[in-house]
Amino acid sequence: MRFNVTTDFNFHDETFPTVKTLLIRIGKILGSNIQLRTLNRGVDADGKKFKPYSKAYKAFKTARGGNPTPDLKSVRKVSEHMVESVDIVKTQDRLVEVGVSGFNMKKAIWNEGTGRFFLGYYEKEDDKDINKIIDDWVEESLNRYL
Repeated sequence: MRFNVTTDFNFHDETFPTVKTLLIRIGKILGSNIQLRTLNRGVDADGKKFKPYSKAYKAFKTARGGNPTPDLKSVRKVSEHMVESVDIVKTQDRLVEVGVSGFNMKKAIWNEGTGRFFLGYYEKEDDKDINKIIDDWVEESLNRYL
């Protein structure tokens, strides 16, 4: 369960920060945004509230101190927190993949199947952060060049 961010920037001058650096910065902020909107607000990649838990799962989760409102956070071991494991899973020169892996990928696929699509780009919120990262990167690049 992953999504990709790619670029066609083509700077070869050593004075410019690498495109890979830019993509890593973007990947980190996207991962953080996914975690914040999922855990803090219980909303999906489109900004919509998650589908409610089933009555049985809601009872199971609340009995163990969990949130009855869907936030996709495990009530078990910290290592099982799927949403908190969202991170960069792959980088290449012009690509960064943000997602989850291993057992958390299975949980993400299951949640998506229940209508809780959380791994994705939410244009309304993510654009602002990405534009800021790009602006900072360009400014940093120009300051090194000039």
